[in-house]
Amino acid sequence: MQTTFAINTDELDERFLAGVKTMFPHQQVTICVEHKPDETERLLANPRMKAALEKSIAQADSGEVVSFTYEEFLALSQKLHAQHAA
Repeated sequence: MQTTFAINTDELDERFLAGVKTMFPHQQVTICVEHKPDETERLLANPRMKAALEKSIAQADSGEVVSFTYEEFLALSQKLHAQHAA
Protein backbone atom coordinates (compact mmCIF):
# COMPACT_ATOMS: atom_id res chain seq x y z
CA MET A 1 0.00 0.00 0.00
CA GLN A 2 1.21 3.48 -0.82
CA THR A 3 -0.18 6.74 0.51
CA THR A 4 0.88 10.25 -0.40
CA PHE A 5 0.39 13.15 1.98
CA ALA A 6 0.58 16.74 0.74
CA ILE A 7 0.99 18.74 3.91
CA ASN A 8 2.48 22.02 5.07
CA THR A 9 5.40 21.56 7.44
CA ASP A 10 3.54 23.73 9.98
CA GLU A 11 0.97 20.91 10.22
CA LEU A 12 3.51 18.18 11.00
CA ASP A 13 2.96 17.21 14.60
CA GLU A 14 2.53 14.22 16.88
CA ARG A 15 -1.03 13.63 15.58
CA PHE A 16 0.26 13.27 12.00
CA LEU A 17 2.87 10.75 13.09
CA ALA A 18 0.28 8.86 15.13
CA GLY A 19 -1.96 8.72 12.05
CA VAL A 20 0.84 7.23 9.95
CA LYS A 21 1.55 4.68 12.67
CA THR A 22 -2.15 3.77 12.77
CA MET A 23 -2.27 3.31 9.00
CA PHE A 24 0.88 1.18 8.94
CA PRO A 25 1.09 -0.60 12.31
CA HIS A 26 4.34 -2.42 13.06
CA GLN A 27 5.60 -1.99 9.47
CA GLN A 28 8.75 -0.65 7.87
CA VAL A 29 7.90 2.58 5.99
CA THR A 30 9.82 4.98 3.79
CA ILE A 31 9.17 8.68 4.22
CA CYS A 32 10.21 10.82 1.26
CA VAL A 33 10.14 14.62 1.58
CA GLU A 34 9.81 16.71 -1.58
CA HIS A 35 9.59 20.48 -1.82
CA LYS A 36 6.59 21.48 -3.89
CA PRO A 37 7.17 24.91 -5.45
CA ASP A 38 4.34 27.38 -5.08
CA GLU A 39 2.47 28.65 -8.14
CA THR A 40 4.67 31.76 -8.49
CA GLU A 41 7.87 29.69 -8.44
CA ARG A 42 6.39 27.36 -11.06
CA LEU A 43 5.46 30.28 -13.33
CA LEU A 44 8.83 31.98 -12.97
CA ALA A 45 10.66 28.75 -13.83
CA ASN A 46 9.12 28.79 -17.33
CA PRO A 47 10.64 31.62 -19.47
CA ARG A 48 7.46 32.08 -21.54
CA MET A 49 5.22 32.18 -18.49
CA LYS A 50 7.65 34.51 -16.70
CA ALA A 51 7.57 36.94 -19.64
CA ALA A 52 3.76 36.83 -19.77
CA LEU A 53 3.55 37.43 -16.01
CA GLU A 54 6.00 40.35 -16.16
CA LYS A 55 4.04 41.86 -19.08
CA SER A 56 0.79 41.57 -17.13
CA ILE A 57 2.37 43.20 -14.07
CA ALA A 58 3.72 46.07 -16.21
CA GLN A 59 0.27 46.57 -17.77
CA ALA A 60 -1.36 46.68 -14.34
CA ASP A 61 1.31 49.07 -13.03
CA SER A 62 0.69 51.43 -15.96
CA GLY A 63 -3.06 51.42 -15.37
CA GLU A 64 -3.83 49.27 -18.39
CA VAL A 65 -6.53 47.23 -16.67
CA VAL A 66 -10.11 46.21 -17.27
CA SER A 67 -12.55 46.13 -14.38
CA PHE A 68 -16.19 45.22 -14.13
CA THR A 69 -18.78 44.24 -11.58
CA TYR A 70 -19.91 40.69 -11.04
CA GLU A 71 -23.21 41.53 -12.73
CA GLU A 72 -21.40 42.95 -15.78
CA PHE A 73 -19.23 39.85 -15.99
CA LEU A 74 -22.25 37.56 -15.73
CA ALA A 75 -24.12 39.47 -18.46
CA LEU A 76 -21.11 39.39 -20.80
CA SER A 77 -20.44 35.70 -20.20
CA GLN A 78 -24.10 34.87 -20.89
CA LYS A 79 -23.97 36.93 -24.09
CA LEU A 80 -20.78 35.18 -25.24
CA HIS A 81 -22.24 31.79 -24.39
CA ALA A 82 -25.37 32.56 -26.41
CA GLN A 83 -23.25 33.68 -29.39
CA HIS A 84 -21.14 30.54 -29.19
CA ALA A 85 -24.18 28.27 -28.92
CA ALA A 86 -25.84 29.81 -31.99
